[in-house]
Amino acid sequence: MTLLLILEMLDLRRRRSAPGPLRIMLVGAACEVDQPWGELLPFTDWEVIELILIGPLARGPEFHVISQPDLGRRISLKVIMSTLQDIQGDLGKFHFAIAFNSGMIHYPTWPAALLRLRAFGCPLAVTAWVLHEVAGVYQLLKDAGFAPSRVTSNPFASRAPQRVACCQGTVCFCNRALLLASPSLACEWRPLLELPENGIPRLQDIEDALRLLQGRAEVVMGIKCPLEAVLEDPDGFQAELRA
Repeated sequence: MTLLLILEMLDLRRRRSAPGPLRIMLVGAACEVDQPWGELLPFTDWEVIELILIGPLARGPEFHVISQPDLGRRISLKVIMSTLQDIQGDLGKFHFAIAFNSGMIHYPTWPAALLRLRAFGCPLAVTAWVLHEVAGVYQLLKDAGFAPSRVTSNPFASRAPQRVACCQGTVCFCNRALLLASPSLACEWRPLLELPENGIPRLQDIEDALRLLQGRAEVVMGIKCPLEAVLEDPDGFQAELRA
């Protein structure tokens, strides 16, 4: 149902006149390989849906098809056991990508995956277990060059709590929050560096621009620095970049 909601939000439930299948990338896949994807078919008029499941923990048949002959529709699933950034070759174009319960702020491999995702130029949907995780995911997406356009509570989140020990006692639910984002071509910090009418730069704007630049540099360079490193320890931050 969460996937169906995303199709609705992206106006993709109904097939447009353009030929070809609906192509969806599921990145960071694991247990999603075993989900009942065929239940999606009665609720969309796409004849063919291609679902590419990518993740180092994605296990299952490399390729299989779920069909409903009475509807004349089918879903083809391809499983690739790898991180996205380690896949060689062209995967083609996608209508959108999704990361279910990614926990991307907790795994060091995600920044590089987000850079590869951004290159596809398609929308990205991300779900999170807990609401306070959303703030970190939102910032990471911005640092990676995405423009988060919508954050919402997912009405189709699981009602079964997850037993985890990393959220300070907060009860976690699969797919509880949903974020939608698209690759951004704009550099967020540039408006902050434009001089005001009086020609005197504002210190707060410069500091905010440097914070944004630090976030982008951390994703691109694959490093992790203290939150205010670019302001409080610029020499140390430069040393991290050079290393």
